[in-house]
Formats: sequence, structure tokens, C-alpha cells
Amino acid sequence: MGLRDKIFIRSLALVYFLAFSSLAFQVIGLVGAHGILPVSGLLQNIKSQTVNLSQCLNILPTIFWFNSSDSFLKISCYLGIIGSILLFTKLKSSQRLGLVFLLFVLYLSFVNIGQVFFGFQWDVLLLETGFLTMLYCFFYRYEFARPIFIFLYRFLVFKLMFMSGLVKLTSQDPNWANLEALNYHYLTQPLPNPLSFFVHQLGSGFHKVSCALMFCIELIVPFFIFINSRLRSFAGLAFILLQLIIMLTGNYCFFNILVVALCVWLFDENTLIKFIPKTSIKLKFFKTPLDILNFKINERLSRMGIISDNLWQKFYKIILRLVLVFILAYYILVNIFIIISRAPISETQRLIAFQQYSKLSQPIERFHIINPYGLFAVMTTVRHEIIIQGAKHIPGELAPGNWQDYEFYWKPGDPSKSPQQVAPYQPRLDWQMWFAALSNYQEQAWFINFCIRLLENKPEVIKLIKHNPFPDQAPDYLRAIVYEYKFNNLENYSKTGMVWTRELKGFYLQPTHLQKD
Repeated sequence: MGLRDKIFIRSLALVYFLAFSSLAFQVIGLVGAHGILPVSGLLQNIKSQTVNLSQCLNILPTIFWFNSSDSFLKISCYLGIIGSILLFTKLKSSQRLGLVFLLFVLYLSFVNIGQVFFGFQWDVLLLETGFLTMLYCFFYRYEFARPIFIFLYRFLVFKLMFMSGLVKLTSQDPNWANLEALNYHYLTQPLPNPLSFFVHQLGSGFHKVSCALMFCIELIVPFFIFINSRLRSFAGLAFILLQLIIMLTGNYCFFNILVVALCVWLFDENTLIKFIPKTSIKLKFFKTPLDILNFKINERLSRMGIISDNLWQKFYKIILRLVLVFILAYYILVNIFIIISRAPISETQRLIAFQQYSKLSQPIERFHIINPYGLFAVMTTVRHEIIIQGAKHIPGELAPGNWQDYEFYWKPGDPSKSPQQVAPYQPRLDWQMWFAALSNYQEQAWFINFCIRLLENKPEVIKLIKHNPFPDQAPDYLRAIVYEYKFNNLENYSKTGMVWTRELKGFYLQPTHLQKD
């Protein structure tokens, strides 16, 4: 493997490690048997509409059709962690392929049963990257295949960056059009970090210039990828710089690390050798079933006299070339329709492009291996936070007693609590609470389930939050109220040390309780 391949594979291994490690702490509370959205309910609903297991797998590809118990969910996370650690070591090509395949299947299985908790762009980006890498590992020993996959990786970076700018440009959001979106971004992003407060305090002029530079990086620089080596390297540096800024001013899980890993493909091998020392981590492996199978097939064909070794190799390479041409054409064509469907053209033309994309991508849609991208198409300008409160019943009175707050680990709650750095870990419940605040609870079925679990004091769900005011006995009543949060100004911050100010806006969920039998 070349240095570029090693850097990318090990970076991808790191991302998988972060993704599965993060999930291991949360999966039971999110989709376990007593979690917020139990996977068993989802699978049972699909099973009731199908005839056999093959149909179920076709509708929703996931290993959890075979076992969806809490223990198996945990084991799958640990298997992903172990696989990612092994992928970081020096492997034979077939062993690397086996591990990348395992990690892809495991993560796909979680994404497909994760429901709203896995509806994030970095989840599908990891699947698209993982699938490309799986193909690359399969074709790696063939010199004719490598330039094609290098191009596909570069095209993925182009699509990701260009679409990120394109969706903002075509969303008709005046805040992007006026270059004022970053006046709000650091305040209203899902999980601000410690630097978000200070960057927010910078003047409107700074935010406008930052927004203009961001548009240049996302809309113009991506085309440099296809011009020449020097401009491609410049594009890679620009994208990495943008990701580092995003990483320093917000909590976006493993997304930024994954994008930086993909940007490695924008640099030539010689460029990387100049700046990055070669390292090697060796671990001896036994032969994999794939090694043995490949050897036995070739040996048997030769013995039977059906085809000579030389003729077999020529025939095999011709087939591989045809497969590669199909993959390249299909991948590029589907992505072109994705981009056109978001382009600033007429509504009719966009609809036609979207229909073509839907037709072409329908056979692979459930595998999430070719996806559209683009975060923050419409900028949120006001930060609303949901505060969940519980109370005990007072004997002899209709009204409950004092309301006490449930406190989350990372999302804003107590105004005296400053934003914290949580990335690359992803607290999926905290993230989903941000989305819930953008609408009402009637549109967030998972939120009702979450409240029921709190009223039941389910330990699997309680582990997802920092403070449960009712550790011994569940509350009798639950309610949710909405506050508007703002960053304090620097003068008040220096006097009080308080990052947040907040104003009560009303009920998100009226006081409710479990119906007693």
C-alpha cells in the first residue's frame, strides 16, 4: 500500500472506531427492548407485511433480523470496535477487504434500524465512503483499477463540498443570500462548544466575510479538483482548513474527521511523502476464508484443464474492467442527477432530474451508498430549547408539587452551564432534542415515547441523561416547556460568568401522566 492509502485506511478505521464506540454507550437506551424506539417494534411491523426473511432483508437490510436482543446490539457494537482496531493494523488485501466489508455491514445494520436517531448526513457519508472503500479493497491489486477509484473518491469530495454550498444558494433563505447566516449559526447550531460563544461575539462584518469565503470554498474551489495537481492540493488544504474551523467552533461528531480523511485523496503520493513520515503497524494474521477460496478456485480450474492460469487471468481482468466501467458510469450518472436536482434551474427541470435520480437509485437506496448532502440549507435564527420537568403528586390535591428539571449531558439547559466540547462523540438523544424544538411534539413521535420512558423510570433511557431528579421512584407527572436561549454579551459575561440568558416561551407538552389500569 502507498502512503496515501495507509493514511486513508487508518483514518477510516479511526472514524469507525469513534462511531461504534459512541454507539456502544447509547444503543440500548435508543433502540433496545426498553429504549425510546425499540428495534423489535420496527422489525415486527415490517415482518407483518411480508412473507419470508428474504423479503424482510430486501426491504430493510440489517443483521438484526436474525437477533435484535439488547445483548446482540451490544455485541455488534463491540465487534465494530474490534474490527476498526484491526483495520488500523498492517493487513493483507483480502483481510482488509474482509474487515471493511464487516464494518460496512454492521454500520448499515445500525443505520437501517436506528430510525430518527440515525438520520444524520455523516451516517450515510460513512456508508458511502465505506462502500467505495470495500470496492477499492477488492480491486486494489489491479493497477488499472486504482485511477478509477481515486477519481471516485475525489468525485465524492467534490459532491460533498459543492452540494453543501449549492443547497444554501438555492434554498432562497435570505440569510444566506445576504451573507448574514453566520450571525446566527454559532448560537443556533445543535450543540455549541466553548469557542462558539466567543466567535459569535465577533462583528457582523467578520461573519459576512467568513460566509463569503465559505461560499468560495464550497462552490468554486471544488472545481479545482479536476484541473491539475497543484490546484487539487490547494482545494484539499482549503477543505481541511474549513473542516478544522467547523471542528473548533461546533460539535459535529466524526463528520469533520471523515471529510478530512477523504481529502487525503486530493493530494498526490509525492506531496504526502514530503510532509508525513512513513509508519507501519504490523500484526500477523492467519489466512482468511477469502484467501483460501481464491486459491482453491484457481487451482481447481487449472487441474480440470478447463482454462489455463494465463487465460483465466486475462478473462478475469476483462470481466473486472467491464464491471469497473459500469460502476464508474452508474456512480457518476446518479450523482449528476443528484446535483442537478438541487441546481438553480427551473422547478420542472429539477423535478425531472430528481425523478431520474429516484429511478436509478431505487435498487440501492436502502444501502445508502449514493447520497445527496448539504447541511443547514435554511439557517435557524432563534434558539429554542425544550426543558423536561417531572413532579410528584401531592396527596389530597389535584395539582402536582414542585417541578424539577431533567438535565441532559450536552445540550443547553441550566443557563449557568457553559457549552462543552463533546465531538467526536455523538450524543444522539441530545442532537434529536434540538430537532424536536424546531417543531411540535405531535410531529415527533419519538419524543412521546421518550416521555413515557421517563415516567416509567426505565434505567436504559435514564442512562442517556445526566441528572434524573427522581432516582428512587418515577414522577407522577411530566411536562415540557420551551425557553428561547441567547448568548450573553461580553460585558455581562465578564461580570457573571454566565454564557446563556433565556426567556420562557410556553409549553411544549402540557402536564401529562401515565394512565393507570
